[in-house]
Amino acid sequence: MKLIIAEKPSVAKAVATFLGSSVRHDGYFETKDYTITFCYGHILEQFGPKEYLGRPVNINDAPLIPEKWQLKVKESALAQFKVIKSLIAKASEIINLGDPDREGQLLVDELIEYCNYKGIVKRLWLNALDDETIGNSFKNLEDNNKYVNFKNCALARQRLDWIIGFNASIVATKKTNQLLSIGRVQTPTLSLIVERDLKIENFKPQDFYEVFVDIEHAKPFTVKWIKGDIRTDEENRITDKQAAEKLAGLVKNTTGKVINFESKKGTSKAPNPYNLAKLTKDASDKYGFSADAVLKLAQSLYEKAFTTYPRVDSEYLPEEQFENSKKILSNFDLPKTIDFTKKHPSWNTKKVDAHHAIIPTVKKAAGLGQDEQNLYNLIANRFINLFMPDQEFITKLIEIDIKNNIFSVKKKIITNPGWSNEKSQDDLPNVKINDILNTLDSRMESKQTTPPVRFTDGTLIAAMANIHKYTEDDKDIEILKEVKGIGTSATRANIIETLIMRGYIQRQKKNLVSVDLGRKLISDLQVAENIKMLTSAHLTADMEEELKLIEKGEKTIEEIMGKGVLTTKELTASLKYLPFSIKGVPYNNPNAKIIGKCGCGGNITEFSKGYKCVKCESIVWKEFSKKNYPVKLPSAC
Repeated sequence: MKLIIAEKPSVAKAVATFLGSSVRHDGYFETKDYTITFCYGHILEQFGPKEYLGRPVNINDAPLIPEKWQLKVKESALAQFKVIKSLIAKASEIINLGDPDREGQLLVDELIEYCNYKGIVKRLWLNALDDETIGNSFKNLEDNNKYVNFKNCALARQRLDWIIGFNASIVATKKTNQLLSIGRVQTPTLSLIVERDLKIENFKPQDFYEVFVDIEHAKPFTVKWIKGDIRTDEENRITDKQAAEKLAGLVKNTTGKVINFESKKGTSKAPNPYNLAKLTKDASDKYGFSADAVLKLAQSLYEKAFTTYPRVDSEYLPEEQFENSKKILSNFDLPKTIDFTKKHPSWNTKKVDAHHAIIPTVKKAAGLGQDEQNLYNLIANRFINLFMPDQEFITKLIEIDIKNNIFSVKKKIITNPGWSNEKSQDDLPNVKINDILNTLDSRMESKQTTPPVRFTDGTLIAAMANIHKYTEDDKDIEILKEVKGIGTSATRANIIETLIMRGYIQRQKKNLVSVDLGRKLISDLQVAENIKMLTSAHLTADMEEELKLIEKGEKTIEEIMGKGVLTTKELTASLKYLPFSIKGVPYNNPNAKIIGKCGCGGNITEFSKGYKCVKCESIVWKEFSKKNYPVKLPSAC
């Protein structure tokens, strides 16, 4: 029996339909030649600290480094695991149909290994679920061993995150008596939000002044002061009101000489097709979608085979798929200026990594909800624009010397909108250097500096993907550029939801705003230089540099883990001496109020964030996902 193991039910169904499935069983599909089963993401998960120890964790257990890594079946996936295990036992050949990335490779591989399968394993790599893509992929089945380094990268990343995240969280939680979660991606992301919020709240507006002069001409125009013998701040802004007023009076009703004139033609190509980060930003800006909503909508479009795989960082497309673009475009009402032969620079196989950019498939979209349709339109229009003419424009610059002060005006004048909807009017004249022009009225305008804006889902996702812009170390900057930030397209939306669930941030309309617990955690972790790395992207840069060596086959998991263990030990030791400002009520406070009995017979006690049984140590949180859940006790209590 040939067994296909897909990462999720929707993918299994699409492949089964393509293969002519006529029989649907509980947990799998069956065709003449194949059996197709599916996971629900990871079926297996790592043991937790308590399972490795066989008892509750205390601060002295950290650093906890498993001698032998162990997996268990997720409780929610037990039934499906039994189905998969029984099918693996009968298989003569297995086809790994995990999602086309490191994590997709690992989640099927680890399941095959867990079930002790020793037979033939092949890899089916799918970037889209339309029939044409599936058919071509079946023609190009590969030996699964070709992707062993992909699996090893994901496994090393998983284990490194475990030892660093769990140990840091254990120490912080035990020292503060407050449940705290620290992670390689979530803590630097929280730091971005906290630092932005503090900049906004501590911002003190500064007054500055701009001086404008109207110029007499057949096409009158206005210029702004840019340079002269006036004191300015570091942003070249005039901060002395009297000096600005004096300047405005000086340049009024006089003459000026043109010292520079430029009129340059230019073109602008359509932007590349979307990756998930840029799709999230645009959907957030235009429709107010959260990052999690964008991911779910994009996943739904993919599972319906209307768009390609969404959890991608790439903005490029494989050149060999260019010929298929006309079939895709035939699904849309197209402008007359469309050019099916136009090959945009985004068609570049060398720049495609594990996935290509998000584009429509050859399957015509139908039956979409409004939110799905809105997101589909963004993706489709971005793809259509690749085949539209370039935008054409002229950039004009005029610089005038008026009383030894330089004034200028610059404007982009669109002569052919091409792919864009932009329009502009050519209201700047053509002048010549050394032309003497009369000035008319002048004016001084009072302005104030403005604070940065708070993060939204879209702008935070963009910041995570471009974390190098918030990094100072040159080596880290280059690595983070290459790996496209912290987190992945598949995990960034969930990181935001995790920060909300942990009580570190809140949503306020479209904005993401840090709260007291999140601010205190970042403040505490930034006290010592060697702990401060937990709030930056340095750990990701350092880890990704090592993972690249695994992917190339130049290092083993064991070698990478050795370095990770040393880092964990240093961090753990430093955290134990850190004077945290966060103070919760101890979970095991002997003076805690007993409020009732647990089902195990133990006493239930109350602490700051929830309720705990002193016998079985079960915890119920008072607040979960911003909702309060009061505990209802039997009247006998």
